[in-house]
Amino acid sequence: MIQIYSAGSYVEAEMIKSILGNSNIYCELWDEHAGSMFPPATFSRGIRVMVREKDSEKAKNLIEH
Repeated sequence: MIQIYSAGSYVEAEMIKSILGNSNIYCELWDEHAGSMFPPATFSRGIRVMVREKDSEKAKNLIEH
């Protein structure tokens, strides 16, 4: 799995996950619970959007557009 995006909020990360899922791209959110334990953690690293390496280019294009 590789990171293709760093979301600033859980809502943003879930929206991206939904967009990718609708295009049949498997996606995982890493660090999505870090902000609930220590809120500044979300702002420093963000919520990492991870996909399989083979889907990374397609996923990046979907997010950009």
